[in-house]
Amino acid sequence: MTDAAGDRDGYARRRVLVALGTMAAEAGMLDLGAHLAVSRGLALAALLVEDVRLVQLAELPFAAEVDRVSAVRRPLDPIRRARQLRARERLLGTSLKRISELRRVATSLSVVHGELWRSALTAAGSGDLIVVGRGPSGYTGDRRARAPVAVWFDSAGSDAEALSLAIDIALARGVALLVMAANAGVGAGTRRGELELLLAGAPATLRRTVRTTTDVASALDAVRHAGSAIVVASRRSRVVAEEFSRLYLGRPERVLVMTP
Repeated sequence: MTDAAGDRDGYARRRVLVALGTMAAEAGMLDLGAHLAVSRGLALAALLVEDVRLVQLAELPFAAEVDRVSAVRRPLDPIRRARQLRARERLLGTSLKRISELRRVATSLSVVHGELWRSALTAAGSGDLIVVGRGPSGYTGDRRARAPVAVWFDSAGSDAEALSLAIDIALARGVALLVMAANAGVGAGTRRGELELLLAGAPATLRRTVRTTTDVASALDAVRHAGSAIVVASRRSRVVAEEFSRLYLGRPERVLVMTP
């Protein structure tokens, strides 16, 4: 994708856009976004997405919710949901202000109704990095925190930045790198040579594994087997971006990082 609806006044913005659902744990997501913003000299923009399906559901007379603490079932109240959204917005604003002060990075916050992935694409400028997910980015003490950062690589022309970004994240987290290398079609051998050349410039301390794959679905099988919480890919290929979002983002505690 070379252009996005989020562009304004004919220029491509360069930000890190962190798209969060209303149920996502934002601390790890913002931490990851802030690291990328600082390391690349970009602004950090948070996008809070209220799922439009929940908004529509709350308007139905028979809709109900169950309290996670008391297990009490009660009718869905649109007014209460609106208050909860405003409270969530205030908490995010406080977190962003703290990040701005501690890391000296410009921050902003927007709230929209929609579907998480589509809203992220609409809000992003063609030059923005997108961080989107439905849970923490793996900055926790569980097994996923030590799992490798995965990256999809098809060609140096479109995926070199994704590879560089994945290496950055893996080194910052002290984990290994899992490269899912496309190995189908014309030029597979050339792509493998490009990948080896790019990896040769990575620090010697980086542990890495390269898995050849024929499509996104088989690549994500490798990701699930490795337990990776973070996948990095380029959104230049709309097909690849859509497949990753469809097959990966529906799972809890998973984050997708998309380069321009």
